[in-house]
Amino acid sequence: MNPKLKALLDAYPVPHDIATECENLKLSQQRALANFLQYEVHGGDGFALRNRFEMDFYQFNHSLNALAAKILALRHPVPDQAPSSAIFGTLGKLDDQITLLRNHGYLVSDHSLPAQTQGAIRDEIAKFSFYEKKPGSALRSGEELYRLGSMGEETESGTFWLKDLNEATHNPLLSSLAFDPYILSMVTNYFGCTPVHVQTNIWLSFAGKGDKSQLSASAQLYHQDKEFTKFLKVFIYLTDVRESNGPHCYVDGSHIDELFTRGVPFSTRLTDENVLEYFDAHRLKTVTGPAGTIIFGDTSAVHKGLPVKSGYRCMLQFEYAASLYMSPIEPFEDLSPAQYEAIAQLGAPARLLQNYDSLARNRYKATFDQAKPATLLDRIRSRIVQQVILPWRLRQLTRV
Repeated sequence: MNPKLKALLDAYPVPHDIATECENLKLSQQRALANFLQYEVHGGDGFALRNRFEMDFYQFNHSLNALAAKILALRHPVPDQAPSSAIFGTLGKLDDQITLLRNHGYLVSDHSLPAQTQGAIRDEIAKFSFYEKKPGSALRSGEELYRLGSMGEETESGTFWLKDLNEATHNPLLSSLAFDPYILSMVTNYFGCTPVHVQTNIWLSFAGKGDKSQLSASAQLYHQDKEFTKFLKVFIYLTDVRESNGPHCYVDGSHIDELFTRGVPFSTRLTDENVLEYFDAHRLKTVTGPAGTIIFGDTSAVHKGLPVKSGYRCMLQFEYAASLYMSPIEPFEDLSPAQYEAIAQLGAPARLLQNYDSLARNRYKATFDQAKPATLLDRIRSRIVQQVILPWRLRQLTRV
């Protein structure tokens, strides 16, 4: 066994059966798991490790993530399920839903967000600021965007993104939903360990002019995320979403036979025709639904949002990760004592709040905010890496 991994397993410590599973891993996976556990055992800033160990993501396939979850659960076990939720009422047994989510990578919940809660959230969103991913984009309030949607106007890029994720994360109403017992029960049981809340996000999508670069920037071409080794997103439609309103699409089960195992680098954007080169057509799914529809999605599966053709779509997203190792996301500011108490009353374990760290946020800003803007040469190099070097390196990697 890799000596570094063995020492870390002894320090954690892990039982004999898990140690045996680790010993049976390929050497490349042992090295990747050792780097992961080095962070979990000794701490530090996960975001500072991304550039150094990013290629390790290609070792964290479905089975290695399951093994890592077993190890994490020794220190961060799944808490007992709460019997009810203030938002969703009596929960009952969730085993069948969790099994479906694990098998398919996605699940449309049989619970929906109550209309009263939807209205209250939309009122909060009206106060937030949003931007388009284009040069010179002016900020617009959620209230302005609601009016734009009601008029059916086209926009340049098609999508407006939340400007301040920290503000949304600390919003009491959104926080109560992010840490709701039903949401957390589904998320923690999917992981098999207590995860970390890493993001609260909102975007509004409109009919846009939609060339390929704009579709890519708006996540409207098929792609596979790899933001963390293991993560889960919760999408909530805050408007009715029909075929013409830009529904979410995914490839059923592709969180297991991941796209990267077929030699395609992470975040590569693919057309529908490209996707059909790798997956059968019957696996392509589209999720329409009324406002309040809740979708649990492991977006290491291949997915996209269809472009909006009429009306508009308002999407709320919560994201959770098994670990902050190699996190690409800026930490949040500390919770106030009152916020912490409100979340604690929902029964959320402390592990979930690991990304609420003002000091880490300052270190993140010091690390990344001073970065120079990309030059033309930088962009050319990036294109060469994505289209030539990464595919070549993937072919050289031992298949995991």
